[in-house]
Amino acid sequence: MPRFGVSIPNGWLLELSKVDGAAQKWATTRANVLAAEAHGFDSAWIVDHFHTFPLKTVEATFEAFTTLTALAAATKTIRLGQMVTCNSYRNPAHLAKITACLDVISGGRLDVGIGAGWYSEEYDAYGYEFPPIATRLRMLKEACQILKRLWTEERVTFSGQHYQLKDAICEPKPLQKPHPPLLIGGSGEKVLLRHVARYANAWNANLPFDEYQRKLGILRQHCKEVGRNPDEIELTVSLPIVIVDDHRDINAVLSERVPKTIPVEMLRKTYEQRGAIFGTPAEVAERLQPWIKLGLGTIICAFADPVSRKQMERFAKEVRPTL
Repeated sequence: MPRFGVSIPNGWLLELSKVDGAAQKWATTRANVLAAEAHGFDSAWIVDHFHTFPLKTVEATFEAFTTLTALAAATKTIRLGQMVTCNSYRNPAHLAKITACLDVISGGRLDVGIGAGWYSEEYDAYGYEFPPIATRLRMLKEACQILKRLWTEERVTFSGQHYQLKDAICEPKPLQKPHPPLLIGGSGEKVLLRHVARYANAWNANLPFDEYQRKLGILRQHCKEVGRNPDEIELTVSLPIVIVDDHRDINAVLSERVPKTIPVEMLRKTYEQRGAIFGTPAEVAERLQPWIKLGLGTIICAFADPVSRKQMERFAKEVRPTL
């Protein structure tokens, strides 16, 4: 049986736009992870972005690692992770330091999610160079090597094409040994999935089931070629889930998540393209079965009501016990 995680709202997708004031928005974010822990969810995940999407607005977006540090102090058992960190936003040596400290602060509850980065408008806004995808993937490869070495070695010297370290020290070391699980997000078939095969402890992709299954076959082939047992890599997926007693109520649930400037139908279409699961508790449980049979280690649920949080409660009480 897989573990279940929750996607925690931090404002990036405008899901906090109907909450007034920064302090109350933060209280809502915090309340979601506390509710997830209380309902027995295994992990909570936050995106690593700086301003809103798909519309660039002045709405609040809480920074990932600041938020996770506060949530680590507020929780006791739930694991905490990023879905996923954009590698280019932080030098990987600095990221190693941040995550090592956060693993200690959380008592060894950190998962480190990382990807090559994609949101070019955000790069431009913050003054980051946005190189071609091939370059970003090479940077990601070096970053994975640096993270693992700094987490486990006393001093690190590294001479790469994109990053150089000279006698770098990362203390304190993470509590988890040999290091926090490293999750790589993405589904590029030639390079990204090969990075997963070489470096990752876990893989995440936001894909409908059939496409995810096809990509998994490619990942397993990469594992074979690099001599890696694919069973060593935890499979994870992020799924929007909407629980209703009547399908006519789906849009009403979705409406809590979006501002009036975005049609609910647009969000619903986006969810459907990602393989969202809509339905009664029994229907949701049935549609989760293919994922469970595929061997998923963690299913990360994206619920549409960050303020009321009724969807999270319904999943915990009406869906998960039936699986």
